[in-house]
Amino acid sequence: MRQAIDFARRASRLASRIIIYGESGTGKELFAQAIHNAGSNPERPFVGISCAAIPNDLIEAELFGHEEGAFTGARKGGQKGRLEAANGGTLFLDEVNSLPLSVQAKLLRVLQEMVFSPLGSNRLVRLDARVIAAGNVNLANEVQAGTFRSDLYYRLNVVEIELPPLRERKGDVELLAKMFWRNLCKEMGMTLATIEPAVIEALKAYPWPGNVRELQNVCERACILADGNSIRLDCLPRHIFEQHENVLVDAKPHIPLGHTSMDDLCEDLVRKTLEASGGNISKASETLGIARTTLYRKMKKYGLGQ
Repeated sequence: MRQAIDFARRASRLASRIIIYGESGTGKELFAQAIHNAGSNPERPFVGISCAAIPNDLIEAELFGHEEGAFTGARKGGQKGRLEAANGGTLFLDEVNSLPLSVQAKLLRVLQEMVFSPLGSNRLVRLDARVIAAGNVNLANEVQAGTFRSDLYYRLNVVEIELPPLRERKGDVELLAKMFWRNLCKEMGMTLATIEPAVIEALKAYPWPGNVRELQNVCERACILADGNSIRLDCLPRHIFEQHENVLVDAKPHIPLGHTSMDDLCEDLVRKTLEASGGNISKASETLGIARTTLYRKMKKYGLGQ
C-alpha cells in the first residue's frame, strides 16, 4: 500500500495517466479522488463514470456528449459529455475494461489527438483533463484475451497502481472509518464525541469481503444508530459484532451466539464479563474495551449489579 501511495503522490504532480487495479469495492474511486486532490488544481472538476453501469448503446453519448436529434431518444437541447465536463480537472473511467471495442477505438483517437466531437456535431472540443482508468481485472490479460485494445492499454498505462483488498490493509481500517465518520457527521450535523475502543477492534477483526465500500456502509449505519454522539459496539451490524466475539472467545467468558436480538447478545456479554471480573467495574470495562460510564449505562439498562 505504501508503494501505491508513493506512486500516486509522484503521479499527481505531473498529471500522468494512471490505471488503478483492485477488487470491487477496494476504494479505487476514493484513491483517484485523492490523486486529483493532491494535484495542482484540486478545485477543478473530478468527473467519474462507471463504464459497466451504462448500456453499450448509451456509453458513447455519455462520454462524448450529443447534439439534439443526434439519435433516437437524444435529450432535447443536447447534452455535454463526461469528457467535456472534466476539462481542466480529472476524468475517472471506472471499469474501463467494460467499454465496447468500438468505443475503445474512439477513446483511443481522443487520447491521441486530444480533441473530439459530440455525437451529431462537427464542433471540435479540446480535451484538457487528466485521465485515470480503473478496473477489477488486469488489462494486460484482457489484451491477451482480445477484449481490450492493446494500443489503448499502452496509451492509458503510464503509471500502474494496484490496491490490495481491505483485508490485507488492517492498518487502513481505523483511518478510513474515522474519515467516513467525520464526513458523515458533517453531513448529518452531528458532533462525534467518542468511539469506543471495542468498535475499532471489531472493525479490524472483520475480513471485509465487500472492501472499502462495505466499510463505508457500516460506518453510515453506525452514525445513524449512534446514541448521544457516541459510536458503540452495538451500533455495528450483528455479523461484525459476532465476528469480534469469535476472535475474542479465548480472552473473554463464553458468550453463546444465535440470540434473537442484538440486545440479548450485548446483555449476555456484559453479564458474563462482570461475573468473570468478580464485579470489578474497572476490570470489566477494560476487558470489554469500553468506558466505565458506558458500562454503568449498560448495567442500568439491563438491570445488572443492582
